[in-house]
Amino acid sequence: MKPPALVLVRLFLLILTALLLWGCSAESKRARTLERAAEFYKSGDRERARIEYLNVLQSDPDNLAANERLALIWLDRGSPTRAAGYLTKLKGVAPGIFELRLKLAQIVLSLGNATEARNEANLILARSATFEEALVLLTECIRSPGDFKEAEQVLQRMTDKNSVHHLIASANMMILRGDGPAAKALLQRAVARDPKSVDARLAYATWLTVQGNPTEAAVEFKQAAELAPVNSMARLKYGLSLAQTGGIEPAIAYLTAMTQQAPDYLPALRTLAQLAISTKKFDEAQKRVQDIFAQEPLDLEGRLLRARLRLAQGQTKEAIEELERFGHDFPGSGVEKHQLGLAYLQANDQPSAIKALEVAVGRNPDNLEAALLLAQLNLRNGAPQPAASAMAEMVSRRPNLMQAYPVLIDATRALGRIEQAAAVIGQSIKMSPKNAQLYLLFGAVMGQMQKPAEARLSFEQVLELAPYDPSAVAELVALDLKENKPADALKRAQALAIQAPNSALAHFLEARVHARQQAWNKAETAALKALELDGRQPGVYGLLAESYAARKSDPAIRSRIESLLSKRPDDELAAIAGGQFFAETNDPAKARDVYTKLLAAKPNASAILNNLASLYDEKLNQSDLALDVARKARQLEPGSPVIADTLGWILYRRKEYPEAATLLIESAKGMPNHPEVHYHLGMVQKALGKNDEAVAAFRAAANHAAEFSGKEDAKRQLALLEQGRR
Repeated sequence: MKPPALVLVRLFLLILTALLLWGCSAESKRARTLERAAEFYKSGDRERARIEYLNVLQSDPDNLAANERLALIWLDRGSPTRAAGYLTKLKGVAPGIFELRLKLAQIVLSLGNATEARNEANLILARSATFEEALVLLTECIRSPGDFKEAEQVLQRMTDKNSVHHLIASANMMILRGDGPAAKALLQRAVARDPKSVDARLAYATWLTVQGNPTEAAVEFKQAAELAPVNSMARLKYGLSLAQTGGIEPAIAYLTAMTQQAPDYLPALRTLAQLAISTKKFDEAQKRVQDIFAQEPLDLEGRLLRARLRLAQGQTKEAIEELERFGHDFPGSGVEKHQLGLAYLQANDQPSAIKALEVAVGRNPDNLEAALLLAQLNLRNGAPQPAASAMAEMVSRRPNLMQAYPVLIDATRALGRIEQAAAVIGQSIKMSPKNAQLYLLFGAVMGQMQKPAEARLSFEQVLELAPYDPSAVAELVALDLKENKPADALKRAQALAIQAPNSALAHFLEARVHARQQAWNKAETAALKALELDGRQPGVYGLLAESYAARKSDPAIRSRIESLLSKRPDDELAAIAGGQFFAETNDPAKARDVYTKLLAAKPNASAILNNLASLYDEKLNQSDLALDVARKARQLEPGSPVIADTLGWILYRRKEYPEAATLLIESAKGMPNHPEVHYHLGMVQKALGKNDEAVAAFRAAANHAAEFSGKEDAKRQLALLEQGRR
């Protein structure tokens, strides 16, 4: 029996009323939740606010207030990756909130997508010309001459060219042009325009840091920090600047105080963990990582830090597993691939390391560290072409990435096409005509191409842009000596010493000129002065050893060396200089004692082990002991081409040719410009009956301009093999 129509109508009305009441109740409940969340947010209880806003999103995923506040909460806590999801949602539902769109664009840029970030900056500026923070972002996204021109046009269209952010953006443009003085002037104007601008002071402090002036930079970082809230990058950067100027402990104290005032600010916790890892305080690092997860159990950067800690502790397998799990949990992001590449390298798995680094660079082309490492691995593995192409592409996009040029030069030289590096650097100079470092590199390449006149002009251009630049002076001194102009060389070195009396390089250059003139006492005095100023000045110990060897008949020299060793008992370079002197003056037992004494304090000093292995093999006729010591050095530093050469040559002398060949091929790839390595390789290839390979190696050794002990034999072996071909 069907119910009467009236009953059906009443039932429908009841259901409709219930639905309306439920809807009103849900809406009312959501409103009350939003009110509670807003109260918590206003009172500073961000965690309870976060929970309430998440409750709102369960029933209303597009809620504007909830998405905006959640984005701000995660930004305040220093987790941009968590904020990015909410910012992306806001971009769709409220495209006019330009401040948050800018935050999203900055995150996108940090992940390596300069194109998307640049497009967003342009869109913001087109819709809100007064929102000038986007100008700075636009200049940070420049990756090509076209991008530079576009940014230049945007800056010119702006009416207020004296605003803080316009001045910062203009300074960025000058940096790209290589005009350091103009960039400095603009940044100083920005600070003067608004002394309370955190952005202006941070930009100026960063510029000072890049220019190698950490003390002045720390002053600006401190002032920026005092103007900024506790949970800010300004405070974090000041803490890091303390590590550069005052040491690790003051930095840790400052950052610890930050975490006490803002316990949920994740970047401070992460930085403390990183500092603990870098100083090998692994228990402290573990505690800091736990603090991170106590605040945010899902922190992505915390997971990467935990893997880095395991890697530093030598737990390579566990680190790789952690990073592979990360990749499985977040497929497609690729943010873990750089660290995974480092882990594979530590596990001596170069093929996997290269694959991981290729993904890291593909996902984030701005990851300079990963790109450089990948290029170096390709170069080391006999693949200079991809290394050269990658570095040329990188500097064409960002001409001021100076770290890329040495790898580019090495790669093109390995290809036998060093002129390509010259062309790339020349093009970069056109884009940055006031970058002194580019002229310095160009001069070095001209020198390698045996064009001393062009090299000299380029180094002199450096001094026009940066008077008394020590590297340019050093190159010009070298050219003067090569052209037999020691008086000119000495004048340059002494002028640099007057201008920079605390420059170890200046005194080393004086010592080098005196050595050329065989004024050995003066050379020793200048070299010791350089050593006093900087115990790590490259070349100073070798020059001291040369000055001592030149006066080896003088009975006083031996006591001077022993005095040097006693004053620097833990100095590996001093031990090398002393050991080489005694080895060359027919006292190998004394050389052995020098090396073994240092190894007692530093058993893992690989360079000392390497020299001791050579001494055992060539001077003391203890081949078995030489092999054991060389293998230990190789284990400690498996990527060293110097150690590979030493071990390979020991194996050759023991007639263990196949393993010797593998090592010497690796060494020759790693040191393509070292003739003695090619001589060693030629000898082992000849022993294996590979005459074509032997001829190529002997030719590289015999035709090299440098002198070495086996050069005449290399010429003789080459002549014999070529005669046998006829």
